[in-house]
Amino acid sequence: MRKTHLLAFAIALCGAQVAFAGPILIDVNTSSLAGTSGSIDFQFNPGAGTTQSATVSIVNFMGTGNYIGGSQQDVGAASGGPVPATLTITNTNADNEDFEGYHFGSYLEFNLSFSGPAVTSPSGTATSPTSFYFTVYSDLAGTNPALTSAPSGILAEVDVNPNGSFSMSTTSNNATFTPEPSSVWLVGGALLALGFVALRRRIA
Repeated sequence: MRKTHLLAFAIALCGAQVAFAGPILIDVNTSSLAGTSGSIDFQFNPGAGTTQSATVSIVNFMGTGNYIGGSQQDVGAASGGPVPATLTITNTNADNEDFEGYHFGSYLEFNLSFSGPAVTSPSGTATSPTSFYFTVYSDLAGTNPALTSAPSGILAEVDVNPNGSFSMSTTSNNATFTPEPSSVWLVGGALLALGFVALRRRIA
């Protein structure tokens, strides 16, 4: 087996881990906003084509800032909260959103836990992803996106693809995705498998 094939094999294993990992941890550096009041927005919306039912839960929300009560607004199939209480959003409607006032500290973080047929049993007939969006605003009204220069204002995005895999992206280095412990073990397993195959080649 050529080295390029071995590398592709390792990448495929690591990619499968990204696709089928457990909760996804998002870390956000808000130090440039520390001491100010603004707002945060969570959305989970289906694409323009056919999508399967999916739900995202925003859990284990932590941060050095203060949560501002009384300013939570839910649209569509969003319930729970306000943070740090668990939020649940389902892709039932075209727009499913939780918007909250927030007093920023130096950082915030939360886990995304996905469930539903789109994740556990993809039908093979879906044509569009369902997308989770996280946006930070520097004002309570939610009109001035912060921490990113992207035209959309979206800071972090996680797509549940038609095949049940996940695609993750950020528009600024202020937001990062961190693998959960299970991810580390599976990535390590992929590298171990790669090393084993290479060792067998040397012995042969």
